[in-house]
Amino acid sequence: AESAATDSHGQWNGWGNGPHNQRFQDAAGAGLTRDEVGALQLQWAFAFPGETIADAQPTVAAGRLYVGSRSGTVYALDARSACVHWTFQADGPVKNSVLLGQFKRDGQTQQLAFFGDLGGNAYAVDAQSGTLLWRRKVDPFPSSALTGSFMLADGLLMVPVTANESTAAAAIDAVCCVFRGSVVALDPVTGAERWRRHSVAEEPKQTGANAKGRPVFGPAGATLWAAPTFDAQQGVVYVGTGENSSGPATTTSDAILAVDVKTSEVKWSYQGYAGDAWNMSCGTADKVNCPQDPGPDYDMGSSPILSVLADGKRVLIAAQKSGMVHALDPDHGGRLLWQRQIAKGGVLGGIEWGPASD
Repeated sequence: AESAATDSHGQWNGWGNGPHNQRFQDAAGAGLTRDEVGALQLQWAFAFPGETIADAQPTVAAGRLYVGSRSGTVYALDARSACVHWTFQADGPVKNSVLLGQFKRDGQTQQLAFFGDLGGNAYAVDAQSGTLLWRRKVDPFPSSALTGSFMLADGLLMVPVTANESTAAAAIDAVCCVFRGSVVALDPVTGAERWRRHSVAEEPKQTGANAKGRPVFGPAGATLWAAPTFDAQQGVVYVGTGENSSGPATTTSDAILAVDVKTSEVKWSYQGYAGDAWNMSCGTADKVNCPQDPGPDYDMGSSPILSVLADGKRVLIAAQKSGMVHALDPDHGGRLLWQRQIAKGGVLGGIEWGPASD
């Protein structure tokens, strides 16, 4: 059986601090009031050895702070002193947040720490010692990557998979494009794959050739950049997808997919922007691999947020790189409740990574 890591001093577990990805900390969990924030003083600072960038959000639980780094070193620090309890060296940069969960292993309850690297490898280590328990290359594609944090759902570890193929397509000799995003369910204790749901149902096939005579494949893309969201009431995980990297564009790009945890079937999908086929070749001078009539690259670049309104009704918030916020009804097939444009949007603009809900 799984359970979240708990601590009387408050915690922040994984990306969204809970299965609904609300990214909200209540007063009891925070241990301080709004008025006390201004009186906070620096307690310690920890410099990542040899690093110039720090872009992984820490996880806090049971008096420890867990955080990855660009060098691939994962640290377990003492939350009060920053003393290093242990380090673990992954095979690539670790950008996502460590996710903690307790499971039975060999008859003993053990707290596990899960994370992934930009080489596409998923890891489980002992949260107390940092000892590796299993490592798995989640997708065999050479440039597959794990940027989104993982989620525990109904005894399974949900892993969102993306790749750098859309970037590699900018090279004039590149073959574009065959990679499809996916959410993969792993056994959290062993790392064994239980199921896989591609965001593009159809396998890519050759659709023609580009101006350099290189074959062109599609449909592809719709990769998953952010952490899944678990809805125990509906028995689904919600994932946000990116643009298609090559045509033809599909109805599951720039979309929210509701994936059944037990069967891996897509119960429903909601598309925030249709016809979005785009890759980095579209930003180069020759545009040799840019799809015909390219889209604006409007990924669903943030984790869906599942929230309960004051009247007891539930709402699923989907935020997009277009700058649009979509509110969906999770209990009626993802029906659109409202939309609001709050930013101009763009290839690297709009809304990415971090909305929160109270």
